[in-house]
Amino acid sequence: MPQVLLNNGSTFSYPDTWKCEELEGRVKLLGPESDFKVNCLVLPAVEGALAQAWQQINPNFDLKIAQQFSLPPAWLGGFWESGQQIVYDLPLSESRTVMALVRNYQNQAYISLIEATNSALQRRGAELGQMMESWKPKGAQEQNLKDQEVRQWSEEQFQDFDKFIESGMDKLKIPGFAIAIMHRNGKTMLSKGYGVKKLGSSESVTPDTPFMIGSTTKALTTFMMGTMVDQGTIKWDTPVCEVLDSFKLNDPLLTQQMNARLTVSASTGMPRRDFDFIFNYSTPEERLKQMQEMKPTTALGETFQYSNLLFMVGGYMAAHAYAPSKSLTDAYTYSMEELVFKPLEMNHTTLKAREAQANGAASPHSFDINGELTEIPVNIEQSCGSIAPSGAIWSTVKDMSQYLLAELNHGALNGKRVISEKALLERRRPGIKMGDKSHYGLGLIINEEQGLQVISHGGGTMGFACDLFFYPEKGIGVVMMANSRYGHTFLSAVKQQFLELTFGAKVQAEEIINISMSQQAEILRKVRADVSLECDKLQWIKPYVGEYSNPHLGKTKITQTQEGFEITCKEWKSRLGAQIDQNGARYLVLIDPPFPGLLKLQEKDSGDLFLDAGQEQYQFKKKSCRE
Repeated sequence: MPQVLLNNGSTFSYPDTWKCEELEGRVKLLGPESDFKVNCLVLPAVEGALAQAWQQINPNFDLKIAQQFSLPPAWLGGFWESGQQIVYDLPLSESRTVMALVRNYQNQAYISLIEATNSALQRRGAELGQMMESWKPKGAQEQNLKDQEVRQWSEEQFQDFDKFIESGMDKLKIPGFAIAIMHRNGKTMLSKGYGVKKLGSSESVTPDTPFMIGSTTKALTTFMMGTMVDQGTIKWDTPVCEVLDSFKLNDPLLTQQMNARLTVSASTGMPRRDFDFIFNYSTPEERLKQMQEMKPTTALGETFQYSNLLFMVGGYMAAHAYAPSKSLTDAYTYSMEELVFKPLEMNHTTLKAREAQANGAASPHSFDINGELTEIPVNIEQSCGSIAPSGAIWSTVKDMSQYLLAELNHGALNGKRVISEKALLERRRPGIKMGDKSHYGLGLIINEEQGLQVISHGGGTMGFACDLFFYPEKGIGVVMMANSRYGHTFLSAVKQQFLELTFGAKVQAEEIINISMSQQAEILRKVRADVSLECDKLQWIKPYVGEYSNPHLGKTKITQTQEGFEITCKEWKSRLGAQIDQNGARYLVLIDPPFPGLLKLQEKDSGDLFLDAGQEQYQFKKKSCRE
């Protein structure tokens, strides 16, 4: 990547597809499609520095601040002293974002002013991350933990860890949490549950409590694929079309190029499109048919884009090759049970929600429109059913410890080989660049953090959060799970606490908790402030009562109730609020968890409704009286 030198001696890199213009006192970067602009400046870290930066690039800049967050140094990198993220108030109907990132180092403010369409942010967000992470002040050095040995915790440290967990759960409203820390030699350093399986219950979380692990499933899917490579069932370069003849994209060349490796590499340019399975629960076979209309938005190998739908293809392709007489759902379940769960002795791990519940699973939770944490129906989690290889596994920290041991021992468990070292490590080979020091492999993220190589994959669903990470050079790994959709900031704080106790990292975990608590409160406040719930402000919705359909998202219905209005999809429903933006555009806003304030349908003069998903615009056509 090309590198640019700023006037104070700091440097950063940028993708060679971007245009870079060095102007007086700043650097201006323009994305390939000209819909993404970043200005970088360094100014004295004094009050008013951000306003001065905006005036320097646009004297007429007058946008109001919508949200302003402090950022803990642990999230920014090892040398930054403090930071803030500022998001500006714009009409929803403009579908664009204006924001600023301010990071401070030795009395200087490193300011990034970002203007982009929402589509561009989704398409090239990874490239923005690479640029921001690569910006280094001259002479700055982060803490290096490479030479640190794994430290054994004292009894007092275990007690302090328990107190940290319990305090953080209380502050961030996490009902239940489980964690396991494993050494390569099979020694369990910690395996413990905290809190309860669901709000209002006295049933405690244990290491055997199943949680949904979301996208951490991906690591297990490519583990399964690797065992098939060992068997000769597939190769990493086996074309998808050779195994799944129904596979086709709206791009003939990419269809032919697509192979097992590419499906799970996040490097093909295929966009995310999660709404397709969130709204419309379906079968894998139907998902494959829907993908025939989908096409990439960036070139093959150009940038990181995360596609659950394409990853799904890789898992089902391998499963079909292994069990061709079964449906794709049954083939994937069978493949995972025979090649992963049974060999790794993961006895409480399943792809079936009913089995997980029978084994005492935790319940999913999310916030409502008023910021109150609430249990949500488990059937909402079944949106992952048709894309199971991407995120449908239920597991326990005890079971996932078995998987961690196999990773830490290069494919062997208790002296018995489950997968070849070659196939296992192929998944860890750095692929498409995600950040300055991070890459996506095959269902795994490869990163360098403070001199330590760490392999990981997190996961999130409508009501659960999971993280798994291990340090192959140090022979230790961690898996943790929480039964809250917004549990990831808590998990990041727990990871920091682990680094502090195990490798002597700087003490920052408590700061992450406190800043996250403020962020969470501000986000929930803003969501509530934007949405009207009063009956008299909802009456304009009445003409939109009726049935709607979209070819990808399926059918939906809007009805009037005694309390107001409600939207019903195939598997879930929500009450509706209203929002009117600065341009007068009107929106129907879903207010029940897990979507409060997040899903907004814009009215149109045609009587249809539109959902702006950034790279994709979904039109819900209203059913006429004659239909």
